[in-house]
Amino acid sequence: MAMKVLFINRGMGIYRGGGENFDLNIARELQKLGCQIKFLVGKKLLGPPTHPVEEFPTDYIATPYLRGLSYTMPQGWIFSFFDQLFFYWRALSYLKKLKEKPEIIQLCSFPHLGVLIKEKIKIPVVIQMPGPLRKLIQIPVVVRMPGLPDVSQVNALSKVDAVIANGDAYRQLSQLGLKNVYNINPGVYTNHFQKNQEKGFQIRQKYGIGKKDILFIWVGRLIPIRDPVFAIEGFTKAYQINNKLRLLIVGEGPLKNKLEKLKKELKMEKVVTFTGHINHNDLPDYYSAADALLVTSSYDNFPNIVLEAMACGLPIISTKVGGIPMQITDGKNGLLVKYRDSEELKNKMLEIAENKIFMIEVGKRNQEKVKRNYDWESSAKKLKEIYENLLHISPII
Repeated sequence: MAMKVLFINRGMGIYRGGGENFDLNIARELQKLGCQIKFLVGKKLLGPPTHPVEEFPTDYIATPYLRGLSYTMPQGWIFSFFDQLFFYWRALSYLKKLKEKPEIIQLCSFPHLGVLIKEKIKIPVVIQMPGPLRKLIQIPVVVRMPGLPDVSQVNALSKVDAVIANGDAYRQLSQLGLKNVYNINPGVYTNHFQKNQEKGFQIRQKYGIGKKDILFIWVGRLIPIRDPVFAIEGFTKAYQINNKLRLLIVGEGPLKNKLEKLKKELKMEKVVTFTGHINHNDLPDYYSAADALLVTSSYDNFPNIVLEAMACGLPIISTKVGGIPMQITDGKNGLLVKYRDSEELKNKMLEIAENKIFMIEVGKRNQEKVKRNYDWESSAKKLKEIYENLLHISPII
């Protein structure tokens, strides 16, 4: 019989970040391996889900979803915290009433919810940690909901059946001495994420970007930790030296109005473009339009956008934070900069723009690296082995 796996992901019906895309992609491959997949996800209190899950049977939990307040109000995390507790309660109520119980629960973050599920519902819980615990991120500008003390989070993680992580999260969780942590890398569908010059040209036409312009693309949620403000500030300095540069910012989020205002203040309206939300399946076309990917996060664990852009043959300019140095070797398959050093960011952007040969060589190197090391099928097989071990079907190899 097919192994029944329930994915619980708080943000899936509201936005799509790294943790959400990880769950969707790994679920696809688990289904191919014979697992029976179902999702339980959050959505905003009013209206339909912003990002419905269409590939799998899905139930939705409606909550006020107040996380955005943590980005805009000094004490906004308090509202977000109680909203999170409400989700815990609704998820537990759902599981208690569920007639046909799953054999495995795959939970995105929320260690305390994982412990509650294991103790009250008596089902093995595997937690995916998209990043390390808050206090392990040694950057003061990172805005995250403090939640319960980190000691209790570590204790909670030790009580669930397994924790899967990658990048900086895996490194730091392993250093804490947790014995139930497994490294599961994200993958890339390289048959989909590949360079398509025709599609790229169409994207350039759509946004009025010329053939000879040097296009930098920034992809992600418009939130403080991703720091698109830094991207615009560094780009502005580079543009003042090379007016062939262009910046395309792909994504949506609470900083949108602030960024629009900044663009006007810096007089960058004609060369900095916001696309809004773009479907994940359409991202290869946008990467194909670009000459390089720009990552300006104050912290990032092991961003899949880096791997996707690499698969499309792009060099990467990124801040040297979190797990990104595990993906990018400075000078070999991209360039690393100090966070918030706009002068260095400017110089690296100009270096890329003025060295076409470097761009081409690095792009080919990146494509080969992704094909060799990152595929969803291999990651799903490893995760399925963890499930089987928990259910005493077969040992982990």
